[in-house]
Amino acid sequence: MFEAYLRSADCRNVLDYVFRTEGGDFAGYLSWWMDRDSNTVMLNPVACVEQYRKRGYTQAAISQGLQILR
Repeated sequence: MFEAYLRSADCRNVLDYVFRTEGGDFAGYLSWWMDRDSNTVMLNPVACVEQYRKRGYTQAAISQGLQILR
């Protein structure tokens, strides 16, 4: 089932983004789902490891993702 998804058009419309701390520790991830027909993007899911919350990592990852998508 997963291999079929990887071959589908839906897979090509997702930008998965993993972010790390300055020290290289895993801090979280997010996924951008793009609809090219309507020129819209949905951000879902967004996750940040609890010990790194409220330190700006998620905000920085979202900002960088928006820059990539422009």
